[in-house]
Amino acid sequence: MVVTLSKIAALCLVIVYTSISVFMAGFVAIPGMMILLVPPLGLIWFAEDLGEFTGYVGKGGTVDRSSPEYLIAAFGWLVLLGLPIYMYCYS
Repeated sequence: MVVTLSKIAALCLVIVYTSISVFMAGFVAIPGMMILLVPPLGLIWFAEDLGEFTGYVGKGGTVDRSSPEYLIAAFGWLVLLGLPIYMYCYS
């Protein structure tokens, strides 16, 4: 795994989101924010490994080809950047 600027920026953004939530709601907000932020961060950080996965995925489904890592990372970024917009609009 190569540490890129994209991965560092994603980690910094997660730290900023968590800091803002702690400032607004206190330390009680940390577990909830981690539940929301760890999956997209994992998609960004481990896009190469997730893209190489092939095989059985449950309930009779299989993955025959690897997925492009840039699409997996892009989906992680979409969730990570779309999260504040979603929370603002629906809170």
